[in-house]
Amino acid sequence: MSSLHTYLAGDIGGTKSWMALVSVSPDGEWCIEYSHKYPNAEFQNVQQLIEACLNDAGTDASQIAGLSLAAAGPVTNGYCMMTNLDWEIDTAQIKNHFDFCHVTLINDFHAVAQGVTLVEDEELLALNQVVPDSNGLKVVTGAGTGLGLAWLQQGNAHATEGSHTGFAPADEEQNRLLQQLCSGKPSVSWEELLSGMGLQRLYYFVSGGKRLPAAEITTAAEQGDESATAAVALFWRIFANWAGNLALFYRPAGGIYLTGGVTNRLLPMLDRDEFISAYCDKGGMRSLVETTAVFVVTDEQIGLLGAIAQIRDGIEGLEI
Repeated sequence: MSSLHTYLAGDIGGTKSWMALVSVSPDGEWCIEYSHKYPNAEFQNVQQLIEACLNDAGTDASQIAGLSLAAAGPVTNGYCMMTNLDWEIDTAQIKNHFDFCHVTLINDFHAVAQGVTLVEDEELLALNQVVPDSNGLKVVTGAGTGLGLAWLQQGNAHATEGSHTGFAPADEEQNRLLQQLCSGKPSVSWEELLSGMGLQRLYYFVSGGKRLPAAEITTAAEQGDESATAAVALFWRIFANWAGNLALFYRPAGGIYLTGGVTNRLLPMLDRDEFISAYCDKGGMRSLVETTAVFVVTDEQIGLLGAIAQIRDGIEGLEI
C-alpha cells in the first residue's frame, strides 16, 4: 500500500487501548486492515504501543501517512497527561520519533462522540421508547477505567471533564453512600462511582466493608451473589441519576448514549424498567427527561471509529 493511503489510529484508554491500521483506496473507500486491543500494562509509553501495533500489522512507520490518537484525559495543544494512566502523550514527540507526516490528538470522548454517528443501528440498544431527532444535540457518557462525557452538535464534537463534578445523591441509600465516602475527604465525583473503581466502592458499601476487584464483583453478580448483585444494581441506579441530570443540563434532542467497557460488561444485569424509573425521577422536570431518548452503545470500538473519523475529516472528499 502507498504511504499516502495508509493511516494509524488509536483509542488510548486508562487500562486498554484499541489500535488499527486503516487503508484508503483511490476511490475513497476506507478499510480497517488490522485492529487489536492491547493491555496498557505491557508498555511503558504510547510510543512502545505504536511500535507494537506496527510490528503486529506487518508494517513500519515509513509506510504511515498519518496518525490519529484519542486519549483518556484533557487535551491541550497536542498534549495529554492521561487521567488514569501514568502516560504523557505529546504529538510533537511522536511525530519526531516516528517521522510521521501528520499526528493528531483528541480527547477519547471527543472521539466517542464522533463515533456515535458511525455505529450501526444494531449496536444501539434503546432503553426507552423515545425516537431521537437525528439532527439534534447528542450527549455521550461512558463508564470504564474512568467516566467520560462529551456532546455532539451539527457534526462537531466537544469533550468535557464534567464527570469530575460532585456526585449528587438521589435517595437515602445514595445519601448514606456519600456520607461514607466523604469521611476524610471534602467531596466525591461522579467518576469515583461510575467506573471500575467505582464499582469496587459500591461493593464495599453494600457488603459492609468487603473488597473485591471489579472483574470479580461482576462474575459474582452473574452467579447470584447477593452483595455483588446489589452493587451492580446500585451502579445502574446512580448511572440513571447521572444520565437524567445530563438530560436536564443539555436537553439533547438527539439522545443520550451510554458507552464504555464497564457499561457493557454490566449490561446483561441491567433492569431497564428500574433504570428508566431512576432516570426520569427529576421532580417537576420529569416530563422533560421522559422525552429524551437514551441508548447503550454496544460497539466497543466506538472510540476507535471516532479516531478514524478524525483522519477522514482532514482529507477532503473521503468517506468512512
